[in-house]
Amino acid sequence: MQVDILIPESGPLQYLVEHDALQLLSQTGVVHMPDLVAMSLIRKGIPGAGNMHQWLLGGRQVGTVCCDDTPVGEALRLAGMSAPNYDLMDETNRACRLWLLEQLEAAPDFFMILYENPELAAIARNHDPDLAEKMITAEYFLAMCIKIGVTARP
Repeated sequence: MQVDILIPESGPLQYLVEHDALQLLSQTGVVHMPDLVAMSLIRKGIPGAGNMHQWLLGGRQVGTVCCDDTPVGEALRLAGMSAPNYDLMDETNRACRLWLLEQLEAAPDFFMILYENPELAAIARNHDPDLAEKMITAEYFLAMCIKIGVTARP
């Protein structure tokens, strides 16, 4: 069964990159995230960011990854052309929260939210208390995949 996965922040992807388990997401279903999440990880220069970039490009080509453009993401792209260290952290966080709420309005019946930031979990639960059962941390996601025998390497 395929599951759409909403990732409103960079924490879950960073965790999966660090554990060489990013491919698990592609095996689970379509991954949706705002462009700011991908930009954040690539700009941070975390170990494995190159692998994440390849995963993003490959996933976008085959339709397993959907990075939604946001106005703040566009502003960061434009600002980065003239000032590479430009950062709109408050606006980025606000845009990711808004993206999550928009996705919740249009989400399919069967989806899950990967999160690390408790504030994002609270926003989703305040939007709909029943969402608590659809929210998991990246650590739990990885543990669940291992337990049921889904591996990061196809």
